[in-house]
Order: sequence, then structure tokens, then C-alpha cells
Amino acid sequence: MAASGIHYKDSTKKYMAIYCLILGVINIGIGMIQVIGDIMAIGGIDPRLPVIMPPDFFGGICLIVIGLVFLLGVPPLLNKDDKGVAFLVGGVILALMLGIIYLMVMGSDGIMYLIGSEDFETWVPLDDFVPALWVSFFSIPGAFVAWKIRNIK
Repeated sequence: MAASGIHYKDSTKKYMAIYCLILGVINIGIGMIQVIGDIMAIGGIDPRLPVIMPPDFFGGICLIVIGLVFLLGVPPLLNKDDKGVAFLVGGVILALMLGIIYLMVMGSDGIMYLIGSEDFETWVPLDDFVPALWVSFFSIPGAFVAWKIRNIK
């Protein structure tokens, strides 16, 4: 049985476009806050960001790129083009991979804390709960939606 392609209902593409738009705006917004905060910190200005949003130039750039991938999927999905799903899936994969990297960093810092490294004496898991990690959780439903509603002919 050969598959001739994956086809989605037009109403489903509309919801996927909305989802891509929301994730794109969230990723770009948080990424820009982190980049601007880091530039301010380098310039000697206290950015006064919340604990869960530390200034991080490269993490912010990664979030901006992921947000752009999501946003690139919006026009094709609104035009009822199946190719827009690739941007949704690509953005989800990028977001999850970045989240996994930060999760591994949190795990390695936790191990350093447990073995008593003096650099990690005051470490708490919230120190590593960065936006790239918690924003990646928002992309998990997109992976399930793209997988669940497909119709292979």
C-alpha cells in the first residue's frame, strides 16, 4: 500500500495557522526580550527581567529563529497549502531540540550540585529554567496535532 501524500482538512489548516502564529509571536517576543536584556546588561544597564527570563543573547537568537520558522508556516496554511505543515513540524522539532539541550544543561548542573562542586553550592533548578526550556513545552501539542490528524491515502 503506497501513500500518495498527507492531506489536512482546510479548517484544520486554519487552526494550525493560528497555532503557528501564536508560537511564532511568543518565541520572537521572548527571544527579543532576552537579546535586548543581554545587550542592556553588557552596556551596564540592569534590565530588571524576571528570574525565569534571564538575559541570554544566543538563546534569544535561537528563539527568534524558531519563531520565524513558525511564522513562515502561517501564509501557506491560510492559503490551504499542505506545505505549511512542514514549517509547523520544523518549528516544533527545533523548539523541542533546543528545549532538550537546556534540559540536559539543567541535568548536568544538578549532577554538579549533587557531587558538591563549589561552583554549584547555591544552585537551584529554577536557575536553569530558561525560556527556551519552558517555551518548548508549548510546541508539544503541535507535534501531536500534525501527527494525529493526518489522512494518508
